[in-house]
Amino acid sequence: MSYRPLARAQASFQASFEPAATAQICIEHWLLINCAKKPLVRAARRLDEQYSSAGSVWHQHLTRPVKRKKNHRIDPTMLRRAASIAKRRLHAPAHALLPRHKTARSLYDEMRYLTRAGGDFTIHNYAAVLEDLSEEATTVETELFPLEALDFYTRWNLEDPITDEEIAAYKTPERGGAQGDYRYGMRRKIANAVDCLRTHPNSKRASIPIPFTDGGSETIDWRDQGQTKCCRELYLYIEDDRLSCTGVLRVQNASIFPKNMHFFGALLRRVAAELDVELGVYTHVVASLCHDRTATNC
Repeated sequence: MSYRPLARAQASFQASFEPAATAQICIEHWLLINCAKKPLVRAARRLDEQYSSAGSVWHQHLTRPVKRKKNHRIDPTMLRRAASIAKRRLHAPAHALLPRHKTARSLYDEMRYLTRAGGDFTIHNYAAVLEDLSEEATTVETELFPLEALDFYTRWNLEDPITDEEIAAYKTPERGGAQGDYRYGMRRKIANAVDCLRTHPNSKRASIPIPFTDGGSETIDWRDQGQTKCCRELYLYIEDDRLSCTGVLRVQNASIFPKNMHFFGALLRRVAAELDVELGVYTHVVASLCHDRTATNC
């Protein structure tokens, strides 16, 4: 469904409503007029509710019995999901079109399938959305990453206490090496992001940069794996009272994704708990996506 009708609706209602409420009102009225359009209904049923605030204005109108061919009530939950689609397509049309996954396992399976040719086969500019950031949904156990290894690497990258015995048992080059080592300064970086969003919940500055183990960008050396980290930055933001995140990765070997997502999920849950907010979604943006570590020059 094109988002152009929403843009036209916004223009037509702009003269009638306060600017701050214009986009919201346009979505609501457009849905009131067009809620029976089948593509919208089908899409709405596939998505989780993410925009429940939309119900505040039009819920009372849409839950009343209406005269239709089958004389049934309009489902307010379905329409709130439709509002979510409409909102995303009005304000972020590209994000609305990204693949959306309920679990990290589903996202992992997609990346593995897309890169199944293996070797140096690479997909550039891959992006997808993970909708559930719970511990269960962000845990993907594989032969390379059993649960104990996932737990170790997440605690390592969160700069939590680690024993020498654990390092000897779980830390291997095959599981990421220096390029996947995000431990240095992570506690301070997390605290900075929490302070930012606690001070200004609408801030766009809550970022967690992890491009270097030490030194600054002026020391960049492509030969140094410690300076060519796979994950470059995490951008945290609050939208609709939920903590969401966009992760930007230089490269993602699909086989290493379980370690990354387990860490990202734990980090976001920790920040959400500090801020006392619900979890939103995670958007995974990858410049170069490969199948596994048989890819060269990563």
